[in-house]
Amino acid sequence: MSFHMPRRLAAACALLGSALTFGGVAVAPASASERVPFVELGQAPIKLSGGLAQFQGSIAIPGRWSAWRGEVRLNWTGSTELAEGSAIRVSVGGAVVGTSEVTGGAGSATFRIPESKARDGVTTLPVLIEARLKTKRAQCPGPDDLSAYLQFSQSSGIVIDGDWARQPLRLKDLPDAAVTTVGRGGSPLLVRFAQKPTPELIGAAAIAAGEISAAAGSGGVKLRVSQPGAELEPRDTEAVVTLSQTAGPGTLAVAASVGNAPRIIISGAADQLVQAAGGMRASIARGLPGASSSKLPKISIKRTGLPRRIQLPAGSFNGYGSGTVGLEFQLPVYREALRGARLRMSVSYDAPAGGRAEVIVNGRSIATETLRRRGSTRFDVEEQLAGRGPALQRADLRPGTNQVQVNADLNYPATRCSLPEQTGAVTVSDFGSVTLLTRERPVLSTLSTLPFPLSRTAGWKGSTVQVPVDPTSPELASVLGMMAEARRVTGEQAMPTYRIANDVPTGTAFILSRPGAVPAELTEGIPGPIDEGVLAASGNAKAVKILAIGRRALIPLTSNYSIGNVQGRVVQVLRTGDVAVRLNDVQRVTGVERGATSWRWPLIVIAVAVLGLTLLGLRGAIRRVRRDDA
Repeated sequence: MSFHMPRRLAAACALLGSALTFGGVAVAPASASERVPFVELGQAPIKLSGGLAQFQGSIAIPGRWSAWRGEVRLNWTGSTELAEGSAIRVSVGGAVVGTSEVTGGAGSATFRIPESKARDGVTTLPVLIEARLKTKRAQCPGPDDLSAYLQFSQSSGIVIDGDWARQPLRLKDLPDAAVTTVGRGGSPLLVRFAQKPTPELIGAAAIAAGEISAAAGSGGVKLRVSQPGAELEPRDTEAVVTLSQTAGPGTLAVAASVGNAPRIIISGAADQLVQAAGGMRASIARGLPGASSSKLPKISIKRTGLPRRIQLPAGSFNGYGSGTVGLEFQLPVYREALRGARLRMSVSYDAPAGGRAEVIVNGRSIATETLRRRGSTRFDVEEQLAGRGPALQRADLRPGTNQVQVNADLNYPATRCSLPEQTGAVTVSDFGSVTLLTRERPVLSTLSTLPFPLSRTAGWKGSTVQVPVDPTSPELASVLGMMAEARRVTGEQAMPTYRIANDVPTGTAFILSRPGAVPAELTEGIPGPIDEGVLAASGNAKAVKILAIGRRALIPLTSNYSIGNVQGRVVQVLRTGDVAVRLNDVQRVTGVERGATSWRWPLIVIAVAVLGLTLLGLRGAIRRVRRDDA
């Protein structure tokens, strides 16, 4: 679940956070309800303050649902100064599901969400909690009145369940139909090997899991593996991908999946399995008829040149208080950003009571604007990114996903405790762009840019992914999860050479080793004990080895990964999942390291300056000698 609380309370009591998104898109059958808390453990609880306040969010629902239902369960603590007439109203899916009076101290309420039929094209349900608070001293307290608040406990949330569609699944529904997330976390996926895993079966499983992970979005997949001798039964919310090596052409098929999560079957000869799994790409699947096909194109992965100018998408925020318009663009990890990039944006706004806007790139504020009370107008932003200043400013651009945010505070009209007739708005047009200067990223022994340098070439050609002999189901799940996340964060299919062995492969490679059985040549240069959880990079520009000791080392690479989450050359993943750096990078590799000017030029300039000073000194000395002779 991704969740952004508002940056601060609005100037007039409205709490308008950016959207709360609960995980992926699918929910269990009616027989298995799921509880989705509003906030995760460790996050700040929801707090509504002032005379009129709101909490806005949304829940993703699956396209394969035919109906859904549930309950909203709230527990809160109110200020002891709250007076009679204070109340909350809860809406789900645009319909009011309940209201309740609130008083000082602890309180609770449960509102039933009536059964609703799913509608085609609707994949999110908006959630709105509105509060109208009064105190013993004020009928309309201001947003800064500390005596007017209502705070919800972390146990507050939604219990929701749904019915899987009775309509048979078809290939054209993939890969979206295979996303089955409920609440936070990844989309549950069971990969079932019909035979003992082989490199070909593992490669096909990685392609299938990657397509589902890409469709699931930021949560990715939560993957389990079943294999002969260690069979697992699917859970209610798990999609199942079964892989079977058989004679004949590669075939991609789906079971009817009536009343349960999707079931996908990939079969064929060893050299046909990856091609069959490639049929799950959305661009291919949408053109496949029926529930089974063996006429599938080969996977061809090509990299086109990165355009000099990347157009930004449009976005908008409507309402009052604090809101965010979030935009994203991708910088391929195999390209390195140089100094000289520029951001251009045009932001339109309507702020009846004024306000303020701030433009942020990857967490750094680059521009602010005061929003004037004069009807619809706009302001333009043109700012250099990755400049020649301090390192902080040179890190405006980073490999993978880059975020541009327009954070707006729209002042609430003077009448604070009634809905205004006019609505404020901030809109970013699609004329915005980022002009880039990039070059091929140099190969370094680092973890900071994973999956690069494994992904140095298109489709990871020339790279190897190795698992130990007789891999266990958890080991396979970790490696497949890593490959699925790599597909999601890069947007590119990965087709390395898969290998089942205990030695050291040649060339650039990822190696999963078991504690106590790590090849000695991979441990050179690793400070500290060679034990469970170590993740290390070694080698040179010709060949880099990424070593993972035990599946714990892969935890940060298999869940909610983004490029740069792991920094350094050697780290250890602790039992808690935290990452401790043992050996830092020789140089920063995730920001802008060097300018478009080669490093030789400064040396040449210095040399010329020294030579010039020497010549001037020599000339002066000659003149003095001549005067003395005269």
